[in-house]
Amino acid sequence: MIEYFTAIFATTHGGHIMESLVYKNNTTAGHRTKADRENYFTADNLIDAYLKGHRDGCKVFVDLQNIFNQLKSSSVAISDFYNNSLKDNGCYSMFMKIIMDKTYFIVAIDKDVYFNEERSNAIYSGAIDIMKKNPDVSISIMPCDSDENINRVSLRADNYIELTAN
Repeated sequence: MIEYFTAIFATTHGGHIMESLVYKNNTTAGHRTKADRENYFTADNLIDAYLKGHRDGCKVFVDLQNIFNQLKSSSVAISDFYNNSLKDNGCYSMFMKIIMDKTYFIVAIDKDVYFNEERSNAIYSGAIDIMKKNPDVSISIMPCDSDENINRVSLRADNYIELTAN
């Protein structure tokens, strides 16, 4: 790993090219011989570090772009699911987390709705339809007594964020 440095300058002296070196501890070395190479960064080190940083930065950008695209597609799907299946069926809250190329949702609904086969079938069929159309979305449903009984601390510990309806 390249440590902190300021610059490397090439100068000419008596017809010979000599390097003004920068030591790893951020002190200038002056003119040194090739025997001191392990103590300083060369121009090649700087170029390699720049190229590696550029490649890594591009990879991070692509990863972030994929996450945003994933978020965009899954948010449309879950919004439709909420409006069509959850809004009037005792939905207390929804939680989401994204891992690589998959978005996970946990939907907390009233336990009376959850254990009522007729009402829960509509919710489950809506969830199954969403997951078939969007294989990168996973929806889990959990029953709860009330909004206050949702264990938000555990869900946050599992990297879920709570979604709010506007």
